[in-house]
Amino acid sequence: MKRLAVIHYIFTAVLVIAGAATASPTDDGFRITGIVVNTSNSSPVGNCQVMISPTLPADFNPQSPQGVPRGMTVTTGGDGRFVFNNVPIGKYSLVARRNGFRTQALNEHDEFTSAVAVGPDKDSQNIVFRLQPSASITGRVEDEFGDPVANGQVILFHHGLLLGKVSTHPRASTNTGSVGTFHFYRLPPGEYFVVVMARPWYAQYRQQVLFSSNDQPAPGAEEGDANLNATFPITYFSGALDSASATPIKLRPGDRFVADMKLNSEAGFGLSIRGEEPNTQFMIESRVFDMSMFMPQASVWIDEKGATDFAGIPPGRYRLRQRTTTEESAASERRQDVEISPDGNVEYRKPAEGTSVKGTLALEGSNQPLHETIIQFEERDTHDVVQAHLNAKGEFVPFQLFPGVFQYSAFSRQGVIKSFTATGAKVRGGTIEVGLSPVILNVTMADVATSIEGTVHSKEGKPIAGAMVVLIPDDPDHNQSIFRRDQSDTDGTFLLRVVMPGKYTLVAIQDGWGLEWSKMDVMRRFLQYGETIEVKPSQSMHTRVKVQSARE
Repeated sequence: MKRLAVIHYIFTAVLVIAGAATASPTDDGFRITGIVVNTSNSSPVGNCQVMISPTLPADFNPQSPQGVPRGMTVTTGGDGRFVFNNVPIGKYSLVARRNGFRTQALNEHDEFTSAVAVGPDKDSQNIVFRLQPSASITGRVEDEFGDPVANGQVILFHHGLLLGKVSTHPRASTNTGSVGTFHFYRLPPGEYFVVVMARPWYAQYRQQVLFSSNDQPAPGAEEGDANLNATFPITYFSGALDSASATPIKLRPGDRFVADMKLNSEAGFGLSIRGEEPNTQFMIESRVFDMSMFMPQASVWIDEKGATDFAGIPPGRYRLRQRTTTEESAASERRQDVEISPDGNVEYRKPAEGTSVKGTLALEGSNQPLHETIIQFEERDTHDVVQAHLNAKGEFVPFQLFPGVFQYSAFSRQGVIKSFTATGAKVRGGTIEVGLSPVILNVTMADVATSIEGTVHSKEGKPIAGAMVVLIPDDPDHNQSIFRRDQSDTDGTFLLRVVMPGKYTLVAIQDGWGLEWSKMDVMRRFLQYGETIEVKPSQSMHTRVKVQSARE
């Protein structure tokens, strides 16, 4: 049930204190035993470091005696087995690491794992730890002459679950450096795509914004030298120029895939923007799979009068973003679609104006301002994100949203959103639909969130480890931000944190980690056998839920 962000930190800390951890802190401790096996062939993994660390410090775990070491490390023998003796009562993260394998936690799924419960009537022995061999994608990017493409941006996309839905989303990015090579290591199995954005070296590629001086024009291509405007189109492995034709790379555990790519240069074109207000900035974006991405291969120059020139843009469809800031009013935004044909003709679509948003945010029962609180708006279709900040008076710093439907959520240490109303927009559950009318928000936050503890059990009443636990709100399509998930530990227990008051259905699914859990057409068959619960403000709950199988 514990998050994975601490795994690498824990391993570093444990290697420092491993010698001290061999001493037993108590004479009546328990044991954690098991075997590490290779997921590819079920063979034992010898010479593997296995580490345990309490999921809570002793100060916060009343069941654990003081003086519990922060971690213990052992190394598996040739048979892949490990033993921890004299382990105090508590819950422990179990992590394994070996060269050639990904560092993993027990039953790792997404950001969730299963902790090992230790104590009377807890089965902490004969654990089977399935360790995945790591995979990698490497490659070399060349131009049509066989020369390396230097300083190109390489983006690795993963096709799989993200926030409960299948999408193609960025996982990592790197640069080809001076020799045209790229490397992505320690990858889990799955389906990937490689995308390259670059410009030829001879095109005087420059990413920084250049300001000309002494009334000289911004640097650009000289007359008759078309090569200086040459560019590479966005290129997908293996050579496709659009995402629909991209070749997926399907990695299995331990695969070492070589994704060499060749880029073919073509004439790039420019956009010149004149007559805009001072203090106006422009960005040009392209749609890559499910994301809008800034185009690093498009050079941009701004002259002393504020005019903007883009150069080296390959033919295609783009989105031009414009942002103007003034001292008298809030920043205003516009965006419009632009299409550049292969012959260089530019077609501008009607620009969309951003809708102004302002309002207030208060903390219930307090006149104190909320510190470090941000309200985030994510557009439901494009996944564009806008973050709204507060001033010292609890007022939103005026901002803009483009017409559409947004999921809203809060990031704050002082509370959660209790009420969210708007004038000029339609609020439904955790969504707000923005049109062309100015919007005034009235948001109240309060310390009303609670937690749900429980146990996943089989129909025979036995605890089930590694099950996916999902708390599904009423009207789920408009309440995506208040879904909660966890994974059951070895004793079947789970903990759902920061749960908003309301009505929910709680389900536990075995082998359900590949399900699109945020889609009700997928989850409907599990809802009828789930536990219906009503969460009251600030009242912790304890419950039991029977596991269901995703395979039935």
